[in-house]
Amino acid sequence: MFRLDALERFALEQVFPLIPAAASSWLFGSRTDLNARGGDIDILIQYDAPENERFDLSRMLTLVFQRHCEEKIDFVVFPLHDLSIEQRVFLDSLNRLELSRVVFAPHLDHVAILTSDLKATHELASAWGFPLQAMEVFESEGTTEFYVGESGRSARVLFVQATGPGPYLKALKKRGPGLHHLGLRVCSMKYFLTHLRGSGWMIHPASFKEGTLAPTVYVARAGLPLLLEVFERTSKLPPALAPVVEKVRVSVSERLSRCVSTLDCPQLEWASDGLDTAIKIGQRWLSTTEL
Repeated sequence: MFRLDALERFALEQVFPLIPAAASSWLFGSRTDLNARGGDIDILIQYDAPENERFDLSRMLTLVFQRHCEEKIDFVVFPLHDLSIEQRVFLDSLNRLELSRVVFAPHLDHVAILTSDLKATHELASAWGFPLQAMEVFESEGTTEFYVGESGRSARVLFVQATGPGPYLKALKKRGPGLHHLGLRVCSMKYFLTHLRGSGWMIHPASFKEGTLAPTVYVARAGLPLLLEVFERTSKLPPALAPVVEKVRVSVSERLSRCVSTLDCPQLEWASDGLDTAIKIGQRWLSTTEL
C-alpha cells in the first residue's frame, strides 16, 4: 500500500502515460511505508537509453507532475540492463511498489450506510462540519437518502433508510443497519477487474444489462458482507475539496482479509481483531453500526 493524497495521485496519473512503454516504473521510499509521515515522493524508472536521454526524461516528468502538484518528487532513472554495482546494491535495498498499481488503484467515492432512523442520523451528521445535502426519495429502490458533503467532494457518506420493498430493505432484514456498500472510482475498469482475478471477488449479476457489462459494476465476495459499486472516473480535473471520510475500516475474518487488501484502495483497511467496522472522520473513528 502507499501514502499519497488525491492531488498527488492525480498528478501521477498525468505523468504515467508519458513514461516510455519499454520502461519499468515503481514508487519507492517512505511513501510505501504506511507508518511513516511526510517525505518526498520517490519514483524509480528503469529505461535503456543514453544517460542524457534518461536525464531529460526525469526533468520532463518532474515538470509535468509539478504543473498539477507542488509536492517534491524525485524521478530516479536507471538503465534496465548493464547496471553498475552501486545501482544494483541500491535496487536490492528498495521496498518498492509497481507504479501501475498506484496509478490505477481505486479512489473512495462514497460510503453507503444503512440506518433505521434517517432524521436522527441527519442530526448526528450535522455536527461533522460538512454540508448536508437534501433528502431524496427513490421509489424504485424503496429508499430515502442524503449525502454528507457536496458533490465536488470525494469520500462522501451516503445515509440510506429503507422505506419500501427493494434491495436495501432485504439487506436491512438480513444484516441490520451498518455498512451497505463502498463506491469506488477507477481510472480503468478493465485494469480493475483484471487485477481482481483470482482474488475471490465476483461480478454481481446486477452489473449486466442484456448480457453486456454496464458502466457501473457491482462486485461482491461470498462470506463478506460488503458490496462494491465501481465506476470509471469521468472528471479530468484534480480534486478541489478534502474528503469527508479519511479511512474505512472493515471488520473481517483473517481468512477474508486478503480480499480487502487486494483492492489496493489506500483509504480502506481491514481488522480481524474484534474492532468494529468504522469510518474515520477527522480524528474520530465512528462505528457504522452505531451510525
